[in-house]
Amino acid sequence: MKAGIENAIARGALPKVALDYLMAAISGVVFEVSVVMTMRDPVDPDGATEFATRLLLGGLDALPRRT
Repeated sequence: MKAGIENAIARGALPKVALDYLMAAISGVVFEVSVVMTMRDPVDPDGATEFATRLLLGGLDALPRRT
């Protein structure tokens, strides 16, 4: 994971930030979302992946609003 994030930062796809903090934040989000995902019925890996990706790349404003 570290090499992938370093590469993304080098390419400008991710901002130049503290790598260890960013890795911890990504790991935490991915782990916790996966825990909640497995408790849902039906399990929705695509929905969990989309949620985590939107949150991590776009922040709260990038998340779809529920009605």
